[in-house]
Amino acid sequence: MLYDGKLLDTVTMHCAADDNDYSDNDIICISFTASAFKRQDTIDNILIGGITFESTEAEINQMFGEPTDNHEDSSHFSSYLYLIDKKWLTLSFNYGHLNIIDLNFGGK
Repeated sequence: MLYDGKLLDTVTMHCAADDNDYSDNDIICISFTASAFKRQDTIDNILIGGITFESTEAEINQMFGEPTDNHEDSSHFSSYLYLIDKKWLTLSFNYGHLNIIDLNFGGK
């Protein structure tokens, strides 16, 4: 998705390979990344469900509680998954800094 001609987020939609009309397709996932957000210079801050890219792991845990699932690896990368109203929110951190916000709505 573009805002003022700059990439703001990525939208994944359910569609067939030969589909020429995307207007009736379901959105499966919206993904915001800190790197894409930092490359644009129009918006100073973005708030997604009370979360910004400045939010800490502790603030997010206080806001949403314990995650439904989480993944951590030895390279300082971690992901927290929250199941909210049958939809998935995935928050990924690198060295404690939030760098990916995924809102997954499912699909057909």
